[in-house]
Amino acid sequence: MEWAFCPVASANVWFYVNNSGLPGSVVSEVLNVVPSDGAATGSLTITFTTPIELTSVPIGFSLQGNMDFPGW
Repeated sequence: MEWAFCPVASANVWFYVNNSGLPGSVVSEVLNVVPSDGAATGSLTITFTTPIELTSVPIGFSLQGNMDFPGW
């Protein structure tokens, strides 16, 4: 999740219900969470300060890195 000189500033994480092997509706999201480790390398560790209740199984997730591009 790093592009050349620009580390990840924060991340958005979404959790989805399974829809026949594809992402279904969003059941939870955490936006602009600052990684607790790995921001400079792209191997992120995300620690959620509030528990996320996931009642439907199996669950899919996606992560979007937010990067600040100098001069863009």
